[in-house]
Amino acid sequence: MNIQEKITQCEAHGFSVRREKDWLWLTGTDGRYKKENTKTDRINLDQETKVLFALGFKYSKARGAYYYDGTDYKTLYDEARQQAGQIKKEIEAIQKQIEAKEREINEYNEKIQQKTEELIQQGKIKEAAEFLKNNDWTIKQAIQEQIERLRKKQKSLENTLSNIEKEMRKHKSRIKAAEQI
Repeated sequence: MNIQEKITQCEAHGFSVRREKDWLWLTGTDGRYKKENTKTDRINLDQETKVLFALGFKYSKARGAYYYDGTDYKTLYDEARQQAGQIKKEIEAIQKQIEAKEREINEYNEKIQQKTEELIQQGKIKEAAEFLKNNDWTIKQAIQEQIERLRKKQKSLENTLSNIEKEMRKHKSRIKAAEQI
């Protein structure tokens, strides 16, 4: 939507705006959304805020006014959804890597256990103890460290995904609000 169409849309809802380059600043309203609540004798500003939100306006605390900067929430939503899908795939890939590394550790443990049990069954308890003592445990430790790094990366991606999903919900609410006015 171009800036002139947005100005027309604002005027249709009774909002006066001032244009600064590609931005619009709210300068006044015709009061149609400021209906008094007869029970509390208070002016209801929530409805006006909802309409401004639906029109794509944001509030600037610094200026104390509402503004529109031309943000396209549908595009932002689509980009966030695409990014979320990509991160989900990365999380799945990491999970598969973790499972493979865990299987590798289990196989390693089973081989050591089998060898130790064979030696014990043959009555070679001293050799079994020596085998366990001399076994290279650094391989298992290295694999466990790799798993831990993968889990940290997965957790980081899950946090990023959570933030993107929050952003998507915000964009979706703007899109729905715009469709309802």
